[in-house]
Amino acid sequence: MRLKVLTTAFVVFGLLLMVLYPWLLGPKPHTHHEIQVFAIRYLIYVSAIVIALIGSGICSVLILRKAREEYRQAKEEILNQLLEATLKDHAEKHPKELS
Repeated sequence: MRLKVLTTAFVVFGLLLMVLYPWLLGPKPHTHHEIQVFAIRYLIYVSAIVIALIGSGICSVLILRKAREEYRQAKEEILNQLLEATLKDHAEKHPKELS
């Protein structure tokens, strides 16, 4: 459950950063000093988006691994139940063959 919340939070944060682009970075710079400050701000902005999207990807992979493991365990349980039920039915129909 925590992974799903974290994945959703990363995706929403990344999308919000993308949508709020004009307000977060401000107007285009005109002087050389403003360009340097804008470049640093832009680098931090793009880095935050990349980190958010990579974080959501990693969390998604972890959710997938967990779901795959749960599926494998459930599949093994169902197979074991099927085998036990088959052996039980066979024992009831042919009691002399097993002794």
